[in-house]
Amino acid sequence: MSGRFETAPLLRMAEQIEALGYDSVWVGDSLLARPRFEPLTLLAAVAARTTRVALGIRRRRATRD
Repeated sequence: MSGRFETAPLLRMAEQIEALGYDSVWVGDSLLARPRFEPLTLLAAVAARTTRVALGIRRRRATRD
């Protein structure tokens, strides 16, 4: 990752993850993370580039209890 707001490196990483035999790809959903990719759109792009891995969203609370 070069620090730029691009999805291509993330999609290549998802393809590599699948090729290595991992069974899932997770993306984060945080109001505080920057840059922040919209998770459903990113997962749709990952789904178009992969065939076997399960997809999921990891949510994180903005504050602690």
